[in-house]
Amino acid sequence: MASEKDKIKMRSLKSEILEESELLQDIVDGLCIKYDRELTKYISKVKDLIDNKEQLTNLEMEDIAIRVPIYMYYAVEGVEDLGIAYDNSKLTYKQKYSEMYQIAKGTIKDKESYSEEETVSEQMLEIAFKRAYKKLKAKLDICEALMLSVRKIIGKRTQEMFIASQEKD
Repeated sequence: MASEKDKIKMRSLKSEILEESELLQDIVDGLCIKYDRELTKYISKVKDLIDNKEQLTNLEMEDIAIRVPIYMYYAVEGVEDLGIAYDNSKLTYKQKYSEMYQIAKGTIKDKESYSEEETVSEQMLEIAFKRAYKKLKAKLDICEALMLSVRKIIGKRTQEMFIASQEKD
């Protein structure tokens, strides 16, 4: 069972972590928004349509089938750009760590500790680029699944209309 002192320490640590996480989240969001602004805005509109209707019309489905791939096209550029930036940030972190290790004095542990302490910003940026890349990639994967569903629904509706027209004849 945690003592009162431990509980206070954990709450304080939790607040610090959440504060730093918020900063990191702001960086990640800032990196992504350049590439996914239009896609996110449109997906929000689609969500509103779905939330407010029992079934989307054929025209709405066709609109989704046309617009989402276009927005995805531009977001894919972001995945590539963020991947390159992530790779570069990783190299920057390693290079700075190595430089700090070389100038550090003391034992190996002292050098490692000093190097880690002096490269926190570089490490945080590496994490931010990695998270931004993964976030944008995940959105594109979800949009691919959405497009597959839309195509299936459009195909089903087309088939139903064909069958209905055959039955009238």
